[in-house]
Amino acid sequence: MEQIRQASEDVAEVMSSVGGTVGEMNGLVDGIAAAVDGSASLNTGYDDVMGLSQMAEKLRSEATGFLAEMRR
Repeated sequence: MEQIRQASEDVAEVMSSVGGTVGEMNGLVDGIAAAVDGSASLNTGYDDVMGLSQMAEKLRSEATGFLAEMRR
């Protein structure tokens, strides 16, 4: 009986640790989403911060326009 109780306590401790790790990872995921999509992905009310995906699209558009102008 004592071994079963100890094993159960060990499992509970490990599960708690896993839960804490998952919670930390959620914060990292939010940070990555904000970097890629901008702060709007965090629903903070600030829509003016561009993320990497928006910056890449703007750069692509500007480079395409620049090359088109250079070909004239």
